[in-house]
Amino acid sequence: MENKELLVSFPLHCIRDMYEFRFEGVEPAIDDVLQETGNGICDYGFCDEEVLNMIAYVNEADLAVKAITKTLRELQTKHQFEFSIWNSVNGVKKECLL
Repeated sequence: MENKELLVSFPLHCIRDMYEFRFEGVEPAIDDVLQETGNGICDYGFCDEEVLNMIAYVNEADLAVKAITKTLRELQTKHQFEFSIWNSVNGVKKECLL
């Protein structure tokens, strides 16, 4: 089975402390839920001028989108942020899934 790549994007205007948000917040949360469900890993992140992008490699995109969305919505009760989830290839957004 070939892994699919998802890009989880967070607008930078919502992020106050990049280190805390990424390394203590969203990256471990996404990675944990993917590994707990046996559906992949969150392996890499990068910023452009407008967004923080986290790359997840998953087996089943539909299940991953549901799990990631649920996890991030739980985090939104503690932190104010927006996110979107995209199909991507080599870190380039192709199709918005959420």
